Amino acid sequence: MAREGHPKGAKVVEVKYATVYRQDENGLPTEACHLIVASDINHPDKLKFFLNNAQPKTKLGVLLKVAFGRWPVERCFQDDKSYIGLNQFEGRTYPRLLRYLIFSAVTLLFLARMREKYLESFPELTISQMKQAVASLVETWFLPVEATQMILGKAA
Repeated sequence: MAREGHPKGAKVVEVKYATVYRQDENGLPTEACHLIVASDINHPDKLKFFLNNAQPKTKLGVLLKVAFGRWPVERCFQDDKSYIGLNQFEGRTYPRLLRYLIFSAVTLLFLARMREKYLESFPELTISQMKQAVASLVETWFLPVEATQMILGKAA
């Protein structure tokens, strides 16, 4: 049941906010940090803590958006690992990791868009199946017609 004034499915949280100063190795205070304690009103016993070093004048709404925006990013990495092979990356430099992340994100976006395009015709189609189909298609680009038909036949 949705609360009055809140859309159905909206998450309503109670938030406490304070500016805190952590101690450095000498026991002296460091720069100001934002401490946010949030609890879902349906589960008040489960607290979430967020410590943020954003500028002191940053509005609470922006801090909350960043704090609760982590889950979609985590989900994207999880999907990249499951469908694209991000967990197989073995590079050793940051620029290579960035290139691989960009390439995998674009690949995942392409697969998701293609799945969305064909979902009406094939409602059971998954991103994993779409990946297999595209991989089979790419594998056949430079092969003779007979080999192409054999590989695509196995993928179907």
